[in-house]
Amino acid sequence: MKRWRHFALSKLESPTSESVTTISLTNRIEFETTQLKSTRERLAVLQATFEREEGNERILRQSQQDIERQLEKLQAEIDRQCGKLAEATQAYEEATKSVEEQRDRARKTQKQLDKALKEIASWNDEIEKSDSDRHAIYRRCRLEEIDLPLVSGRLDKVPIEEVRPLFAILADSRKRVISIWRWTMMGPNIR
Repeated sequence: MKRWRHFALSKLESPTSESVTTISLTNRIEFETTQLKSTRERLAVLQATFEREEGNERILRQSQQDIERQLEKLQAEIDRQCGKLAEATQAYEEATKSVEEQRDRARKTQKQLDKALKEIASWNDEIEKSDSDRHAIYRRCRLEEIDLPLVSGRLDKVPIEEVRPLFAILADSRKRVISIWRWTMMGPNIR
């Protein structure tokens, strides 16, 4: 036993390779335990971050779906408004075409009216000239006392000065009415 004791004391007093190994293992275990604890703490932090980010991802996906639904609604509204715009554009083009047709008809009617007024003026001029010539003949016959057979009335009832006939007065008033109508319908710059 003495030997054994000595062996045990020597082991305690002098470091042997086994005790160094034991100390080294103990240090290693402590280091690894610290590392494990640190890793577990980081893992817990990462797990919490992951769960938080996963929740954020769910919220973002829900927001994305809401936005996509809103975009679909807006696209449908845009399509509907584009359809209305196309209809309104077509109606505008048809109305513009109709207005142009009416203007063309008004121009043609105006040309026909101008032509008719010129003809009427020409006829009135001819009638006035004929009346003036007839009146001149009557006056000359009356002054020279030429017997002119008349269908009705007498030559001495014919006035010596020229009287403007009623139809000439009416033609002038008609010209004024037509020019007022033309100005009202076409505007002052339309000729």
